[in-house]
Amino acid sequence: AAYFSYPGRYTDPEKKEEVMNTILSIIKNAKFSLKVYAYSLNNSLIIQELKEAKNRGVNVEVVGDKEQNYDLLQESGFTVNVWKQSGLHHIKVIYADNEVFFTGTGNFSKHGLTHDWNGYISFIVEPKNRNQMQEFLDEKLTTPVFSTNGIDFISSPENGFLSQNLLLRKIEEAQVSIDYLIFDHFDPVLTHALKKASSRGVQVTGVYDSPVDDEGEYLANEFYGISSNIYKDGNEDILETLRFPEGGLLHHKSMVIDGKILLSGSYNYSANSRDSNREILFITENYKLVTEFQNEFIRVRDRSYVVLKKRFYTNPNHVQLNSGFVNKDTICLPQNVDSPMI
Repeated sequence: AAYFSYPGRYTDPEKKEEVMNTILSIIKNAKFSLKVYAYSLNNSLIIQELKEAKNRGVNVEVVGDKEQNYDLLQESGFTVNVWKQSGLHHIKVIYADNEVFFTGTGNFSKHGLTHDWNGYISFIVEPKNRNQMQEFLDEKLTTPVFSTNGIDFISSPENGFLSQNLLLRKIEEAQVSIDYLIFDHFDPVLTHALKKASSRGVQVTGVYDSPVDDEGEYLANEFYGISSNIYKDGNEDILETLRFPEGGLLHHKSMVIDGKILLSGSYNYSANSRDSNREILFITENYKLVTEFQNEFIRVRDRSYVVLKKRFYTNPNHVQLNSGFVNKDTICLPQNVDSPMI
């Protein structure tokens, strides 16, 4: 199943708590084991539910980032196992009873589940793959790709280049459309692939957290034609706190290719995600998941603002003709111009 956050100051409270209640239900129904892999985990409702699970005999294990604050967890009697490699421990996973798997783009933070745009998936892992799922999460799997339930999972940083190459390959294979929602985009190789896709007639549409990253601003002006566009997020569901404002983000890392292929997870489009961070990228052609994420893209895009083009190209073989080639109503092209369109 797919789940999405519904930020908005006037959103129905029940709808706004949908993802939160799904997570709480998974924890509440756990019988003997809960493995939580997190970057940010300071949501008091989740921590309280984890505490109650622990009190009824469930073995609760938490893996976190070395630089994040887990005081609320530690005050509740939990020990956080710190991921000690160079980058961020950026994955967001709950694995219950070696059976129920939940992951997505959003952190288990105070407001991220309710005030940011995020997408998640949850499913019962096929019995034959349950031990391998645990090996994948513990970075002990010997194969670079883990497959279960019609979904392929890749882990960074050990297979970061494979994650990048998968995104590049699917972009290069796109025939009709590329729709993506992204929080961080600092990968010029991916940018070039998206620009190149637009040059062959693929409609490329990207929605970015505001303010739009430099790569997004570049694409807004470098896309060919008029069908490809960049948008900036319109989420204004921001909460003022004593430290700094929270919420109001477009926190997705989700791409739909030709309405048939979904790529999502914790993997931002950046060199850090590829080379340093603990990330998960998954790909699936599951019709239900692809359709729901495609509808999510439309929902977010329709609440965002298009980035106006400062210039645009109508064809990659764009040629500036001077007056020497024009004679009344006839245009004579120089011999080195091989563009099929004028």
